[in-house]
Amino acid sequence: MKMKWFILASLIIIGFFFYRTGLYKLHTVEVPEVREDNLIHFSKAPENIGERYWVKGEVDHVFKSESSNYFINFCEVYKDCPFSGVIFSEQSANFEDIEKHEGEFIYIYGSISTYEDRPQIIIEDPVQIKKKSLKK
Repeated sequence: MKMKWFILASLIIIGFFFYRTGLYKLHTVEVPEVREDNLIHFSKAPENIGERYWVKGEVDHVFKSESSNYFINFCEVYKDCPFSGVIFSEQSANFEDIEKHEGEFIYIYGSISTYEDRPQIIIEDPVQIKKKSLKK
């Protein structure tokens, strides 16, 4: 009987450790390496609706809505831009300092969809965003 309590207590302690350290958060999206054959410029997103690509470009600004959704915009006027990256509030806790991407050249991976006829990728996991390396 003591052994059962010991095992139960051990599992609770281990579970609490994984919860507190965030190790329970496994990546929910599998992403391929960035290659020429799976990479497009953000201006080409409207031509590739329904496809999975790495979309590249320099981030003009990041906007946080009243509902805490984040929009990664590649143009000064987002309504005129052919593409945005979207992080919904439910996933935003998984990301560190989303605004840090302003001015960076990044890649965003996912399925290109539309919202109100504007192409976007919904970003659910930090592995879907990569900062462009300066190496060639």
